[in-house]
Amino acid sequence: MLLNATLHRSWYAAGDIVRAEICLHSLPNTHGGITNELLMRFRQVDNYFAEIDNDNPRSIHVHTLSAQIIGICDVDSRRIQYELKEETSKNEQSRAFVEEKISKYHEIHKLFSSKEFSIAKEIPFHERETKAFTVTFALPDYLPPSYRGQCARFYYGLHLYGTYSGPRGRSIPMKLRLPIKVFSSQAVISPLLLPPYFPLENFDFGEKVVLLQPVPSPAVTDPLQDDLMPSDVETFSVRHLWKRASNSIAKQLSEQRTPLEYPVKLGGEVVVSVIILSTTVNIGESLNGVFVLRPNLKSQLIKVIGGVEFLECCCSDHLKKGITCYPLPGEREKGLTVVQTTVIEEYEWSLLGRDSVPFSVSFTNPNYYASMQTDVVTTFWQLRIRFLWSHPSAVQQFYTGHSDGIDIAEDEPELILPLTIVPPPHREHPRMGNTVQVLC
Repeated sequence: MLLNATLHRSWYAAGDIVRAEICLHSLPNTHGGITNELLMRFRQVDNYFAEIDNDNPRSIHVHTLSAQIIGICDVDSRRIQYELKEETSKNEQSRAFVEEKISKYHEIHKLFSSKEFSIAKEIPFHERETKAFTVTFALPDYLPPSYRGQCARFYYGLHLYGTYSGPRGRSIPMKLRLPIKVFSSQAVISPLLLPPYFPLENFDFGEKVVLLQPVPSPAVTDPLQDDLMPSDVETFSVRHLWKRASNSIAKQLSEQRTPLEYPVKLGGEVVVSVIILSTTVNIGESLNGVFVLRPNLKSQLIKVIGGVEFLECCCSDHLKKGITCYPLPGEREKGLTVVQTTVIEEYEWSLLGRDSVPFSVSFTNPNYYASMQTDVVTTFWQLRIRFLWSHPSAVQQFYTGHSDGIDIAEDEPELILPLTIVPPPHREHPRMGNTVQVLC
């Protein structure tokens, strides 16, 4: 039995309607077992519209298939101390929501969980037969974004559980975890405090399950995921107003195009200006700017080295003793300390013999995290720029051929540009999201 699930989008916002397509495939019996090659061929051809031999007996019986919607906050207690209200959210049952091998030092706080609801029950299958279901439900409001860091992580998912029996009648378990990626525009704009909202109790997810009816078609019909086009299942309601407002504000921030100029001094004089189109960037776009050199007889700028850095920060009051940390650079949020810095990408720009050089820093990776402010963990982005200088005489010797290279005399000053990275706009939702497939 092959169980797979696909989301109709690659990411969601708090309060969105989620649609998932769940498929059960009865695999053909093979003497040598199921191979990866067979699975790939089955996924491409043996789909919901494949021909089925109805003369053969139904050899597989799905007894139950149920689902649960969950959201957790996972805190590493070795690094920070954090509790949600009344401690009702942290219990041994919450640990079952995550990987079984999770460290004992990780404290699992339940943000929300639905009751288990049924998707399928007592369904017989012919060999090579497939049945598909759609599940729709609403996400709660005020969710922090999906995140996995050193101190904490926020995880959301649709978990499937079930049992089936094969030709030998032995009961076999089925389990699948479908992660749901969530972005939060609200957490970009203002700090998101969890205790006033979580853990959620008695939230109405409005879950609905629909069995998709088979459509007669040749076995060479395109795969199920390509034929069943997801519809726009969101409907307008008052509860979506705040979400749309926060998305609009974040979008306006990313569209602000007032150029910012950062003068860089060397020896008390401005020698180069860094002009940025905007320090707020949408995921999926790029940061654009230009280096403009000023006349200087004492030093000549040779090269600029840039590094995009991602900072994970925690409140100083939550941090455990002995944890390595350092102050947040610049005049940003007070009371926060940096516990982890990750260099995402490095760049080099040559300025030798040029008066100005445009540059671009890409944020097109869809797996990037947006900027986030919560009372558990806060994340920042920054662009660190170093300037490499040389004496004009050394440059002249290089030009005339009297030297094989240019000696760097100074590598200062250093410029740090704080950046705000916001979620991609809703209109750029890809058609299909994540697919998880397990062989049971």
